[in-house]
Amino acid sequence: MKDIPAQVIYECIHDPDYRKTWDDRMIEGFLIEQIDECNDIGYYSVAMPFIISNRDWVNRRSWWHNPEMTEFIIFNFSHKHPLVPEKSGFVRAWSYKSGYYMKTTEKGTMFYYFGWNSWNGWIPAWCVNKATKTMVGGVIDSLMKQSAAYEEWKSKNKPEDRPWLRLNDWQRKEKEEYDAKHAGDKKEEETKEEEKK
Repeated sequence: MKDIPAQVIYECIHDPDYRKTWDDRMIEGFLIEQIDECNDIGYYSVAMPFIISNRDWVNRRSWWHNPEMTEFIIFNFSHKHPLVPEKSGFVRAWSYKSGYYMKTTEKGTMFYYFGWNSWNGWIPAWCVNKATKTMVGGVIDSLMKQSAAYEEWKSKNKPEDRPWLRLNDWQRKEKEEYDAKHAGDKKEEETKEEEKK
């Protein structure tokens, strides 16, 4: 993707209010427990296509970004939680590992999604394949289209509320080391700019 920075896509995936604009399969999503600055447990349910029963997940999600805000990872795996038992009307699915990787490059943003899920219940293999292709492809397409409008939307909707961009302790240390390593480069650039004037 040439026109959408990796950080914008990362924020679109994280922002629970904005997710409603691009994930039209989502029925409900909410935070169950915040573990620390880059780990939480959340609930997510989706409307399934055809005659397949709706599915829901309870997942532990982790995320990371580099100090330069050019590389981002979000991944999850299913987790049982006493506050959210299985409920009527949904089949509890299981994520063995699912996630996103985004990186800003000179040519644009590299974007990867992978999913390793068990839908559970009884579904014929052809139906699983069709549902997965339809749902995942549609959701990713919608995410890319809606990402273009995110920054303008966010400027009017809790613009300071971006906990997914905070640096935790080890990321702060990594940033300090990066800044110290490149301080000379920055000073050299500033000197060159001054000389041009």
